[in-house]
Amino acid sequence: MQPGRLVFPIIMVGFGLFFFGFLLTTPVNEAPESPDSRFVRARDGDSVVIEFTAYYGEPGKGSAFFSTQEERAQQLPVGDVAPSVQPAPIPIHLAADDPAGGLRANLLGKRTGDKFTTGAVPASAAFGDWTGERELPRVLAELTYQVRFDPTVPVGGGQTFNASQYIAFWKTREFDLQVGTTWPCEGPELWHCRVDEISLTENVFTYSRLVKTGETYPVEPIWGNLPVGGDMSWNVSIAAATTPDSFAIRLDPPVGARFQFMQNAGGPFVTGTYLVKSLDDESIHSDYTSATPSQPLLIGATVYYDVEIVSITRRA
Repeated sequence: MQPGRLVFPIIMVGFGLFFFGFLLTTPVNEAPESPDSRFVRARDGDSVVIEFTAYYGEPGKGSAFFSTQEERAQQLPVGDVAPSVQPAPIPIHLAADDPAGGLRANLLGKRTGDKFTTGAVPASAAFGDWTGERELPRVLAELTYQVRFDPTVPVGGGQTFNASQYIAFWKTREFDLQVGTTWPCEGPELWHCRVDEISLTENVFTYSRLVKTGETYPVEPIWGNLPVGGDMSWNVSIAAATTPDSFAIRLDPPVGARFQFMQNAGGPFVTGTYLVKSLDDESIHSDYTSATPSQPLLIGATVYYDVEIVSITRRA
């Protein structure tokens, strides 16, 4: 860990092309079609190349969220999900253990040249449905106002704190750290800090976080390098902690926000998508699914497709 960068979940101790994840977008090596290939009906194991437009909502009344049919892009009905366009057909490998967003079931038995609109694909077979409820704590962490580094503090990679290196690091970022200097010690979008003590001979560096109860900061930089997704446009606020020498970081997502953790973040913050239903002083009450599609607004949504089959390649 590099001092001066707030990274979650270390904080607890003081410090696509948008597209379906289930689709194979890598081009396939196709065997030449036989004269009668147009009569081959798709089955599991085949690679089926398709042009298609994907919609969410009630069939016939939905909104587009993806299309390979670029010529239709400007006329597509649009909803809350900004549609993405890929101007090339996409190969789908049919496999019994991969529903491919509901496409597999609709492609089985079809032939090259077939054009059709699928029926409604339920959320559970598309991008995932809400599978339960979860509560997250409002207080993410409590941090001390003052931080002291000395040679006993580990900084990662088997190394311990070095005051000279730390000062040199910030100098490369045009901050000349001296007693009394204020600078964005834990990220440019977060709070400033003030240098309280420097001793190069004793290898000591102490600073204070200049925060006040009630201040707000954007939540996204709080997560540091943790991969997150969805709506992270909301804030955290500074609140009183359980001890007078500390402050609390409080999560303040709005009701209706959908956000994601792409990997476990520690404690109750597990991989998945969350839909905030309500908040109280202690907890965030949310619907939850372990699914993490690139567009979380599609969680829980019925989808359907306009499809044209370009080719079918039978694999040995």
